[in-house]
Amino acid sequence: MQFYNFIFLARSWASDRLYLANRLAWLGKRAQEQDIPLTFILYPEGTLVSPNTRPISKKYADKMGIVSDRDEDEMIALDR
Repeated sequence: MQFYNFIFLARSWASDRLYLANRLAWLGKRAQEQDIPLTFILYPEGTLVSPNTRPISKKYADKMGIVSDRDEDEMIALDR
């Protein structure tokens, strides 16, 4: 993952903001120096679905007014 310059975040804007800005600036500077295009691909992280995460997801869905047409037994997790 280091070879491809992945940027791993803590999922907290307070702690990720400066780190992300620094890493993107470094990647941009490197691309400019080497005269190569910078490609930025974002992979949003999902939530692992388990019997433990389902109640949390259900509580959030209820709070947000999200109605599901799926059975309660299906493992669906809603990310915030």
